Amino acid sequence: MRKVTNGRELKKPCAIRFASNYLAVQSSVGLDNELRLFVASPEWGDLSYSKTREAISVTGVIQNDVFWSEAK
Repeated sequence: MRKVTNGRELKKPCAIRFASNYLAVQSSVGLDNELRLFVASPEWGDLSYSKTREAISVTGVIQNDVFWSEAK
């Protein structure tokens, strides 16, 4: 992941604070192209986690143009 984001990390939301969800999305907005490339890469497909229900759902969000246009 750090390879495709040039060493930048995504913010991880905290379960307790509502604002943390906003901050997590905000930190992802500048990485939309990198995230799209990553979830389409063989590296992502090789991860066992990528086949879980949660990862498939997240992949759908990352590949959704409407999500990114509204997040920006």
